[in-house]
Amino acid sequence: ATVIEKIWPLTHSSHPLTSPSLLPLRPFIETILRRSQTSFSTLQLALFYILRLSSSNPTSLPVCGRRAFVAALVIASKYHQDAKVSNRAWARICGLDVREVNDAEWGLLEAVGYRVHVAQETFVAWGAML
Repeated sequence: ATVIEKIWPLTHSSHPLTSPSLLPLRPFIETILRRSQTSFSTLQLALFYILRLSSSNPTSLPVCGRRAFVAALVIASKYHQDAKVSNRAWARICGLDVREVNDAEWGLLEAVGYRVHVAQETFVAWGAML
């Protein structure tokens, strides 16, 4: 949650422009991970995509850190687990409209230049850092 809050300061629940009815980021992430039963390695990959996104081109960052996290998790799940979970199912898990999940996924893919592969050495080093 801290990484996302540093990249997207408006994501932080104590920010004055954040809606008071919005679930704070940490419980939002915990809820998504619990509902989706995401594996640790899939979460690692999603966080790597967030890092890749933030270092690729800061002007192309999505507006919302929550949606960027959801998009990274969706892409990591599809790529890493090779199990097809529909974006409609992800929308139900996240409490979003399926169109928002679709748009967030495509936006993240475009922002990282469709580079979803992470070399094993890089992934192992990334896991050690976490």
